[in-house]
Amino acid sequence: MHLSDLISCRMYANGKAALEGFTKNYFAVFDFAVLPFIFVYLYLLLLAWLPIIVLCAKALGAAPDASYAYLALCMGLSVLIWLLPFLEARIPSWLELLYPLLNAASTLTAFRSMVMSLSGRLSWKGRPLAKQRWKWF
Repeated sequence: MHLSDLISCRMYANGKAALEGFTKNYFAVFDFAVLPFIFVYLYLLLLAWLPIIVLCAKALGAAPDASYAYLALCMGLSVLIWLLPFLEARIPSWLELLYPLLNAASTLTAFRSMVMSLSGRLSWKGRPLAKQRWKWF
């Protein structure tokens, strides 16, 4: 039996609602702590994109010491990490190949969340949300 056979849930009706919902919540998950938030999202961005950047640099001759085998291993592990939840949620498995783009979109949404939280411009379903006090840690 599969989990999705037992339950169903729809969080958002469309892409705009999803963007607004994630914008409202991403920074809040970190209790409005700026430095851990920035560290985590930049680290995740680096994990997804650095092997691709180094692969491109190697192909152009700018990173001759880089190993194709290690780069393939890094990218393969990234695909596997994305594949597991995709299979569980019954999302078409070929979409995990878009993990760098999904990661970039998530990071942009995260930083949108932080900027809008810090500036007091968050709203939910047309209602403004109270500006939260932020902290460094």
